[in-house]
Amino acid sequence: MEGFFDFACREDIPDLQEMWRRCFDTEDVYSNFYFERRFVPEDTLIWRIGGKAVSMMTLMDVAIGNEKGSYIYAVATLPEYQRRGIYRELDRWADDEIRRRGGCFSCLVPASPGLFSMYRKLGYDTAFLIEQEIVKGRGKKFYQFFPCAFEEFFRLREGYLKTLVNPVRHPERELRYIYEELRRFSGDVLLYEEGGKTYYAAFTCAENGIYLRECSGSAPERVARSLMACYGKKAVKVHRPAREKILKAVPYGMGKCLQGGVSPLSEHLGSTGYMALMLD
Repeated sequence: MEGFFDFACREDIPDLQEMWRRCFDTEDVYSNFYFERRFVPEDTLIWRIGGKAVSMMTLMDVAIGNEKGSYIYAVATLPEYQRRGIYRELDRWADDEIRRRGGCFSCLVPASPGLFSMYRKLGYDTAFLIEQEIVKGRGKKFYQFFPCAFEEFFRLREGYLKTLVNPVRHPERELRYIYEELRRFSGDVLLYEEGGKTYYAAFTCAENGIYLRECSGSAPERVARSLMACYGKKAVKVHRPAREKILKAVPYGMGKCLQGGVSPLSEHLGSTGYMALMLD
């Protein structure tokens, strides 16, 4: 196969930004933010042909319990180089690189439902489920919201994830970037109080409504209606951990265990897990 594996360098940024423009539905201002604030050459795996980066993926540190792994982000191949098996080769190299770093799993969020079958061919299985609910109608101010500094968010989120089964955790560096990305691009992380305790809500706003991506309290519908009242929206998509005996759970993320070869991550964990606030 023409080309070879390589780690990106800063001189590749123009090629990588071209890839973002052509492969992702995003504006230059977003890619500029990423390449200025999060781009790390040794975390960016590329396939190079004739000196040019034509395919890429980014490895972001995550953990499940005491096990380290990588979240696969910003996967792209220039259209004229697709259907050549390049991404399959890049994925194999990523498995080896994650193992070399001491990781034992990889995980990702398919960009569309149709990509689940493609990733299954690469050894991934559906390892993370969520419940989705659309809250419509009138907003009501059940809670008052307050600004949330990153340090408080990190502390509260660590506590929240301890209550869940097999949650994917971000180390401080990665979560700080996600926090900054939320606040920079039509979203926020806000605090509210309920029953004498402090919780957080992480969300993004769009023209047609709000996406409540994570809520650490026990009443996300009330949080949703409070956000509707604050932002003048008519609908909120609520994302919450899948509960036992609830039939609303839908596939969200995929993963694979890299110990002793490649095997289903859900089988390794003993059950499905929780994943949220991913750069998806």
